[in-house]
Amino acid sequence: MGKMTTIKKLTDAIHSKTVVRFVSRYEEGRIEGYMLDVGPKFFLMAIVDERIRFDGFRCIRISDVRRIEIPATNADFVVAALIKRGEEIERKPPIDLSSIETILESVNAIAPLVTIHTQKTRPDACWIGRTLGATSTHIALLEIGPDAVWETVPTMKAFKTITRIDFLGGYEEALYLVGGEPPKIKKARRPAQRAR
Repeated sequence: MGKMTTIKKLTDAIHSKTVVRFVSRYEEGRIEGYMLDVGPKFFLMAIVDERIRFDGFRCIRISDVRRIEIPATNADFVVAALIKRGEEIERKPPIDLSSIETILESVNAIAPLVTIHTQKTRPDACWIGRTLGATSTHIALLEIGPDAVWETVPTMKAFKTITRIDFLGGYEEALYLVGGEPPKIKKARRPAQRAR
């Protein structure tokens, strides 16, 4: 499926307000949810998990979409279950999909934690934390571990390796509830000049 065909299908899914299902190049199983916005390289969706509950939001590269179903074959069931559970998206989060940098800046403004995936280079790993700033090619991420303990030194992730961004999901929420706010990071001081 070509990129323009995929973009048209994703855009149609936004207007039809229906549940979609697709396979991602780097993930096992299917991803299901509602399309909310489409940018030049990434799209934004509200995730419906296997328990048929909303579980945060996800930005995925358009080029990684495979075998998309619009509507999903079980869309009527999913919609009925969400309605009966009173689950709804209050509003679309204000995420700027113009670039990976603007996505991360937007997420940082509305979510306490972000999950970054680099599935092409590290398909078995993800990094969760708070972004602290960026260079022209990398994002600085202060990570929180699976034990909800914050690191003290940020790591740098190259923008070009990021394939997926998750936020406001149940796992991020649990980590933040236990781990709280990140520690203050001290800026490195310049060494003092010796008196002559």
